[in-house]
Amino acid sequence: MKEMLQNKLAIPLLALAIVGIGGSAYTLNHTGPTTANAQQAQMQSAVSDKPEGPSDKPDGQVEQKQGPSYTSSIRVQDTQEVNDGTEAKKLASLAKISTDQAKAAAEKSAGGTASSVKLENENGNVVYVVTVGTNEVKVDAGNGMILNTESVDNSDSQEKSD
Repeated sequence: MKEMLQNKLAIPLLALAIVGIGGSAYTLNHTGPTTANAQQAQMQSAVSDKPEGPSDKPDGQVEQKQGPSYTSSIRVQDTQEVNDGTEAKKLASLAKISTDQAKAAAEKSAGGTASSVKLENENGNVVYVVTVGTNEVKVDAGNGMILNTESVDNSDSQEKSD
């Protein structure tokens, strides 16, 4: 009798476990990129305050500079700093969308009003950097696609004293 009761409980429990695993797999599969983008944005904002180039870690390993996780449709050679005016003219001649189009795309994506729009060379990627509220939205200067959105919360960037 006791064995029969255990068998009756085992089948529904097994079915629930299968449904739970399947639901988890479905959720991870359909929310993966959004979660990954949020994690990348957090990692980039944490890394952005560090000096560029290799740096020594406490365990003796060398940390290499990481570029952005995106690639724009317009690429330029990421060279030494040049005169801002010269670089701005060069980038403006390469951009295929206007500042207003980049602003509109960023506002639609971030759901707010843009406070600034700048055309920049981000590690060889020609992008509009649009500030919308507390977000910095990177818009591809070639096709207007949103490449990256990250929080520009300054409270995380302040150094803590020991």
